[in-house]
Amino acid sequence: MRRTLLIGLAVMCVAGCQTSKPLHVAAKDVRTAYVRQNPQLESPVKRAIRGGRVIPGMSKDDVEASWGEPYLRGGSRWEYRGWRNIYILFSGDRVTSVNFYSNL
Repeated sequence: MRRTLLIGLAVMCVAGCQTSKPLHVAAKDVRTAYVRQNPQLESPVKRAIRGGRVIPGMSKDDVEASWGEPYLRGGSRWEYRGWRNIYILFSGDRVTSVNFYSNL
């Protein structure tokens, strides 16, 4: 019993450390359609959107295609909340950084 609990906790920790996605990632078909409709996107951006990720250099439209509507949207900062709280900083229309924060 104790060993099973420890293994379960270890799996949860490892699984939680492998992603930078918030709770609400846009549906796969929405992401795929966006990439198909925007052939001018650079390859790293296409891969990120298809994988439901956000990377520096993406536009605000790219971010919404990948993660959907943010929880809070303020000028140069968007917040996504879920089991992981993330805020994205923009310079103009482009992502400059993706950051994690705690509610504590």
